[in-house]
Amino acid sequence: MLFATNTTSLLLFWAIWLLVPLMVDGLAAVLQLISIWMGESARGRRIRAELREAGAPSPNGGRGRLDRRRSLLPPLERFPLVTVVIPIYNGSHTLGRTLASLVGQEYPLSSMEVICVDNGSTDDCFDVFARFQDEHPELRLAWISIERPGKAAALNAGIYSSVGEYLLAVDADVSLAPDAVYEMVRNFEYRPRLAAATGAIAVSRVKRQASPLMRILHVCEAFEYLSAFRVGRRYQSLVNSLYTLSGAFSAFRRESLLEDSYLYDSLTVSEDTKLTFDLRDRIRRRRPGATLECVDSAVAYVEPIPSLAALYSQRLRWQRGQVEVTALHSDEQAGVTGPFRNTSGRILLADHTLAFPRLVWTFLLPFLFLIGYSPAVVLMAVVAMYVAYILIEILFFLAAYQYVGPSDRAWLRAIAWIVVVMPPFRFMIYWFRLAGILHAVAEPQRWHTYPLRSDMKTDRSGRHTRTPTVGTGRTG
Repeated sequence: MLFATNTTSLLLFWAIWLLVPLMVDGLAAVLQLISIWMGESARGRRIRAELREAGAPSPNGGRGRLDRRRSLLPPLERFPLVTVVIPIYNGSHTLGRTLASLVGQEYPLSSMEVICVDNGSTDDCFDVFARFQDEHPELRLAWISIERPGKAAALNAGIYSSVGEYLLAVDADVSLAPDAVYEMVRNFEYRPRLAAATGAIAVSRVKRQASPLMRILHVCEAFEYLSAFRVGRRYQSLVNSLYTLSGAFSAFRRESLLEDSYLYDSLTVSEDTKLTFDLRDRIRRRRPGATLECVDSAVAYVEPIPSLAALYSQRLRWQRGQVEVTALHSDEQAGVTGPFRNTSGRILLADHTLAFPRLVWTFLLPFLFLIGYSPAVVLMAVVAMYVAYILIEILFFLAAYQYVGPSDRAWLRAIAWIVVVMPPFRFMIYWFRLAGILHAVAEPQRWHTYPLRSDMKTDRSGRHTRTPTVGTGRTG
């Protein structure tokens, strides 16, 4: 009897501290991948219905299963005006590359306008803009300076100055793939229910001059982005629960942004996530059937993170923004089932509540020796958990491989070893995110309100510009 009791206690102990975190992560991964694979047929039916609604021909004649690796939409027949808003703060070292990627778009430049909005830069980014404007008169470029600091204010100033049918928000350190604007517009043109979309954000290929450790970190980051947008955002799009319209590259129907939202605000450090939640809440009431999705055929490239300290700062800011947005939408989480019914509640629950055993396990390991476990047993337990997390990474690797093109597939084959490195990388990221939660809880929230008119200053360029008219209400 004593042996049975001890055995039961031992099994219960290991089940709680070893299997629970593994089951949380593993089960979540498996369910997500199954939902994606099963949801592709529903996605195809939905897109066919939208094509019929738009009066466009359906792919494959409306028959058979759709090929995931090719576009489901016909070529564009018209090219409406698109406004690209670029918020800038000390972006002289990256702005030229961003503007060059816009000049290289397959979308007609005559149907594009670019508004660069500076919010207090102290470098020579305006000189970069002016030189580029002189070298590329074929692109309509405008420069606006604003007095109020902050990315949200810069984006709003550009939006109110725009005239495009579709509005694109692009960071000043992002390079768009040549077909990015075309793919975004094509989805809006043939999918009338699409209200707003995020592009697929990818990390530029690893720079060889980096140290070996940083090269590994860059590859981990690149795979993390690839799996997040090709798997994670695909799942969120299928269930219409997109968490963030990425601040790096997002697109909007003009009426959706100006009539169904209050634009960007500075209540949180994640103005893009806040806008996403606000927009989804309002279009659900005002435009039944409208969706927010990830258009993974529209790709934007960001530079690899320059250092581990920069990665920590980035993830801390993202996690703090998540907590702040969740708090602002706390009314959606009322009741016992609230956290499970809304996107922010589910993600926050997985990030810290269900991950609590993982946290305790980290501190528990050194004490296992004190309660009688041999080093061999502890090592076997750690190795078993590590192998299990490698299997989870293999699932995400195979899913990502299924939804990318030939060049990305070749890259994935070359870095297949990454599945061995990703578990410790994600574990490190988890601690960074936990620090973000603690910062959000410990530090008071502060914000200021300004009238919109105070955002605007003067237009500094003499050509291809427009003096914006700014009001205090929304415009169509």
